[in-house]
Amino acid sequence: GHSMLILNRKLGESIMLGEAIVVTILSVRGNHITVSIDAPKEVAVHGNEIRECTQRDKPQPERTR
Repeated sequence: GHSMLILNRKLGESIMLGEAIVVTILSVRGNHITVSIDAPKEVAVHGNEIRECTQRDKPQPERTR
């Protein structure tokens, strides 16, 4: 299972994910938030909209009966 931690951050503050990933709040304008994600090259970082597009565009395995 998964667990969820909800944190409040102010402009310029960061969150550490494990030992190697840092998420920093860069700007807040209304309901638009800009973050930077500093992660090792081997860690894939994508927004959900990119992930959803790549999942949708993947060839689906053929179903057998």
